[in-house]
Amino acid sequence: MELKDRIALVTGSSRGIGREIALEMAKAGADVAVHYHAIDSSNRVMAEEVAHEIVSSGRTALVVSGDVSDSEAVKNIVTRTEDELGPIGIMVNNAAQFLDDVPLWE
Repeated sequence: MELKDRIALVTGSSRGIGREIALEMAKAGADVAVHYHAIDSSNRVMAEEVAHEIVSSGRTALVVSGDVSDSEAVKNIVTRTEDELGPIGIMVNNAAQFLDDVPLWE
């Protein structure tokens, strides 16, 4: 798949499936916003490692942080990504957030 010069935001991309999605998007030509949740300081380190791999492959990467269960934080993540990389053309909602006492459909 060709993603040349597209902007991708991948939530939860500091590790696991999100990491692999972010790296594959970059291999396909996208610039990628690598998102992590700052509840654990190791998440930032892992996000920076993913961003380094993306930059090493010749693409642009941006590390962004925020809690995806907080709508203001999500707005800030999107705004920062678009301000620094450009309009988001690909959004991968990979991060999981479970809220107690809230039905899944909400």
